[in-house]
Amino acid sequence: MPDFHFGLGIDKNLHIADSIDEASESSPLVRLPELGRRYGAMGELLGKADFLLPQARTDALSAADGADMSASEREKRVFQLSLAPELLHQTYGKLGAVAICCDSPESVTAFAALLHAYHEDIRVIAAVPLGAGAPVGADDFVEVSDENSARMAREVKSSDGLSVGPRSGAALFAAVKAAGDKKLKGKNVIAILTDREE
Repeated sequence: MPDFHFGLGIDKNLHIADSIDEASESSPLVRLPELGRRYGAMGELLGKADFLLPQARTDALSAADGADMSASEREKRVFQLSLAPELLHQTYGKLGAVAICCDSPESVTAFAALLHAYHEDIRVIAAVPLGAGAPVGADDFVEVSDENSARMAREVKSSDGLSVGPRSGAALFAAVKAAGDKKLKGKNVIAILTDREE
């Protein structure tokens, strides 16, 4: 198992919040019980509200690695050095699946490789636009229309009070589909929420 470190300002006291209002971290992991119930989740459905912190992650990585990295390389490093270890820490390693909107196939590949190094059974599900296909490294992919992304963003706002944008809606759509899998019963299923409602 890799030795995960918590450099780059990652809070070692991260926990799972019952609501976004209760969250004290800058990138909280929030329970989404109503949305999970609505869709028959077998595992606990969670949202990682990463839209509150992405620039801070990128700034910390730029300072650590130098400014000569491309945006894509920097994004890969964000996933490798901070987001994946945070998820593992916050769930005490009880992580069944992570759904993420596939803005960058390279980032999904890097993120999946790190999670699989920790435990090969953690499923990484990429939410992709219609007709895009699966990025390398993802265990599964879910094609998500703009309409379904927007609908899921509206649903999580009405069910659990979390205001997210369409990329987050796509990740939630993929997470909800995964959370219904009996193999994930009793495990955490996380949607990475990367944008907020505009």
